[in-house]
Amino acid sequence: MIQKQGHWVPYELKPRDVERRFGTCELLIQRQRRKDFLGTLSTSIDAFESSLQRKTAAIRVIVYVLDQLEELIRFTFIIMGALLQLMIVCYSGQKLMDESQNIFHRAYAAEWYKFSPRLKSLLIIILYRSIVSCKLTAGNLFSLSMAVFVSVVRTGVSYFTTLLSFKN
Repeated sequence: MIQKQGHWVPYELKPRDVERRFGTCELLIQRQRRKDFLGTLSTSIDAFESSLQRKTAAIRVIVYVLDQLEELIRFTFIIMGALLQLMIVCYSGQKLMDESQNIFHRAYAAEWYKFSPRLKSLLIIILYRSIVSCKLTAGNLFSLSMAVFVSVVRTGVSYFTTLLSFKN
Protein backbone atom coordinates (compact mmCIF):
# COMPACT_ATOMS: atom_id res chain seq x y z
CA MET A 1 0.00 0.00 0.00
CA ILE A 2 1.13 3.53 -0.68
CA GLN A 3 -0.12 6.84 0.60
CA LYS A 4 -1.76 9.19 -1.91
CA GLN A 5 -3.35 12.46 -0.82
CA GLY A 6 -3.46 11.33 2.81
CA HIS A 7 -5.12 7.97 2.14
CA TRP A 8 -3.59 4.52 1.89
CA VAL A 9 -4.21 3.00 -1.52
CA PRO A 10 -3.39 -0.56 -2.61
CA TYR A 11 -0.47 -0.57 -4.99
CA GLU A 12 0.96 -3.43 -6.96
CA LEU A 13 4.66 -3.12 -7.62
CA LYS A 14 5.32 -4.05 -11.22
CA PRO A 15 8.72 -5.20 -12.50
CA ARG A 16 8.96 -2.38 -15.03
CA ASP A 17 8.33 0.19 -12.25
CA VAL A 18 11.21 -1.31 -10.30
CA GLU A 19 13.40 -1.21 -13.40
CA ARG A 20 12.58 2.44 -14.03
CA ARG A 21 13.23 3.47 -10.46
CA PHE A 22 16.39 1.43 -10.36
CA GLY A 23 17.52 3.03 -13.64
CA THR A 24 17.00 6.54 -12.27
CA CYS A 25 18.84 5.71 -9.06
CA GLU A 26 21.56 4.07 -11.10
CA LEU A 27 22.02 7.31 -13.04
CA LEU A 28 22.45 9.21 -9.79
CA ILE A 29 24.94 6.66 -8.49
CA GLN A 30 26.91 6.77 -11.75
CA ARG A 31 27.03 10.56 -11.61
CA GLN A 32 28.35 10.47 -8.04
CA ARG A 33 30.96 7.86 -8.96
CA ARG A 34 32.13 10.02 -11.85
CA LYS A 35 32.42 13.02 -9.55
CA ASP A 36 34.46 10.96 -7.07
CA PHE A 37 36.67 9.78 -9.93
CA LEU A 38 37.12 13.37 -11.05
CA GLY A 39 38.20 14.39 -7.56
CA THR A 40 40.75 11.60 -7.43
CA LEU A 41 42.20 12.43 -10.82
CA SER A 42 42.34 16.16 -10.22
CA THR A 43 44.60 15.61 -7.20
CA SER A 44 47.18 14.01 -9.47
CA ILE A 45 47.33 16.99 -11.83
CA ASP A 46 50.05 18.75 -9.82
CA ALA A 47 52.33 15.79 -10.43
CA PHE A 48 51.39 15.99 -14.10
CA GLU A 49 52.44 19.65 -14.28
CA SER A 50 55.84 19.04 -12.74
CA SER A 51 56.30 16.05 -15.02
CA LEU A 52 55.51 18.22 -18.03
CA GLN A 53 58.14 20.74 -16.94
CA ARG A 54 60.72 17.97 -16.67
CA LYS A 55 59.83 16.77 -20.16
CA THR A 56 60.29 20.26 -21.57
CA ALA A 57 63.74 20.41 -19.99
CA ALA A 58 64.50 17.01 -21.49
CA ILE A 59 63.64 18.31 -24.96
CA ARG A 60 66.15 21.13 -24.50
CA VAL A 61 68.81 18.64 -23.45
CA ILE A 62 68.10 16.45 -26.48
CA VAL A 63 69.01 19.27 -28.81
CA TYR A 64 72.48 19.37 -27.25
CA VAL A 65 73.09 15.63 -27.36
CA LEU A 66 71.99 14.92 -30.93
CA ASP A 67 75.58 14.12 -31.82
CA GLN A 68 75.75 11.21 -29.35
CA LEU A 69 73.66 8.24 -30.52
CA GLU A 70 73.40 6.54 -27.12
CA GLU A 71 72.13 9.72 -25.45
CA LEU A 72 69.73 10.33 -28.33
CA ILE A 73 68.18 6.86 -27.94
CA ARG A 74 67.88 7.29 -24.18
CA PHE A 75 66.13 10.65 -24.47
CA THR A 76 63.87 9.31 -27.22
CA PHE A 77 62.54 6.71 -24.80
CA ILE A 78 62.09 9.37 -22.12
CA ILE A 79 60.07 11.54 -24.50
CA MET A 80 57.98 8.57 -25.64
CA GLY A 81 57.20 7.76 -22.00
CA ALA A 82 56.23 11.36 -21.34
CA LEU A 83 53.95 11.41 -24.37
CA LEU A 84 52.35 8.14 -23.30
CA GLN A 85 51.74 9.52 -19.81
CA LEU A 86 50.24 12.69 -21.25
CA MET A 87 48.05 10.71 -23.62
CA ILE A 88 46.69 8.53 -20.81
CA VAL A 89 45.79 11.55 -18.68
CA CYS A 90 44.21 13.39 -21.62
CA TYR A 91 42.30 10.27 -22.70
CA SER A 92 40.92 9.91 -19.17
CA GLY A 93 39.76 13.52 -19.26
CA GLN A 94 38.17 13.04 -22.69
CA LYS A 95 36.39 9.87 -21.54
CA LEU A 96 35.11 11.65 -18.44
CA MET A 97 33.67 14.51 -20.53
CA ASP A 98 32.05 12.09 -22.99
CA GLU A 99 30.44 9.95 -20.27
CA SER A 100 29.29 13.04 -18.41
CA GLN A 101 27.51 14.26 -21.53
CA ASN A 102 25.96 10.81 -21.99
CA ILE A 103 24.25 11.13 -18.60
CA PHE A 104 22.30 14.14 -19.84
CA HIS A 105 21.32 12.47 -23.11
CA ARG A 106 20.21 9.24 -21.43
CA ALA A 107 18.22 11.05 -18.77
CA TYR A 108 16.63 13.26 -21.42
CA ALA A 109 15.62 10.21 -23.47
CA ALA A 110 13.92 8.52 -20.50
CA GLU A 111 10.16 8.03 -20.56
CA TRP A 112 9.65 10.68 -17.89
CA TYR A 113 5.92 10.92 -18.41
CA LYS A 114 5.54 7.43 -16.92
CA PHE A 115 7.48 8.33 -13.75
CA SER A 116 6.01 9.14 -10.38
CA PRO A 117 6.17 12.80 -9.29
CA ARG A 118 9.10 12.02 -6.99
CA LEU A 119 11.07 10.38 -9.79
CA LYS A 120 10.22 13.28 -12.10
CA SER A 121 11.73 15.69 -9.61
CA LEU A 122 14.85 13.51 -9.36
CA LEU A 123 15.05 13.44 -13.15
CA ILE A 124 14.87 17.24 -13.24
CA ILE A 125 17.77 17.38 -10.78
CA ILE A 126 19.77 14.96 -12.92
CA LEU A 127 19.09 17.01 -16.05
CA TYR A 128 19.96 20.27 -14.33
CA ARG A 129 23.20 18.98 -12.81
CA SER A 130 24.34 17.25 -15.98
CA ILE A 131 23.98 20.29 -18.26
CA VAL A 132 27.56 21.23 -17.42
CA SER A 133 29.72 18.20 -18.09
CA CYS A 134 32.39 17.08 -15.67
CA LYS A 135 35.94 17.68 -16.80
CA LEU A 136 39.42 16.95 -15.63
CA THR A 137 41.58 20.06 -15.42
CA ALA A 138 45.30 20.61 -15.18
CA GLY A 139 45.76 23.00 -12.29
CA ASN A 140 42.44 24.71 -13.12
CA LEU A 141 44.15 26.19 -16.18
CA PHE A 142 42.71 24.06 -18.98
CA SER A 143 40.59 20.95 -19.31
CA LEU A 144 42.36 17.79 -20.37
CA SER A 145 41.11 16.23 -23.59
CA MET A 146 42.51 14.67 -26.71
CA ALA A 147 42.40 18.09 -28.38
CA VAL A 148 44.74 19.39 -25.67
CA PHE A 149 47.02 16.37 -26.18
CA VAL A 150 47.28 17.10 -29.91
CA SER A 151 47.94 20.76 -29.19
CA VAL A 152 50.72 19.95 -26.70
CA VAL A 153 52.37 17.50 -29.10
CA ARG A 154 52.13 20.00 -31.97
CA THR A 155 53.66 22.73 -29.80
CA GLY A 156 56.41 20.40 -28.57
CA VAL A 157 57.37 19.42 -32.10
CA SER A 158 57.37 23.08 -33.10
CA TYR A 159 59.71 23.97 -30.21
CA PHE A 160 61.94 21.04 -31.05
CA THR A 161 62.31 22.05 -34.69
CA THR A 162 62.94 25.66 -33.66
CA LEU A 163 65.69 24.62 -31.25
CA LEU A 164 67.11 22.27 -33.85
CA SER A 165 67.33 25.12 -36.37
CA PHE A 166 69.25 27.24 -33.84
CA LYS A 167 71.79 24.45 -33.38
CA ASN A 168 72.68 24.45 -37.07
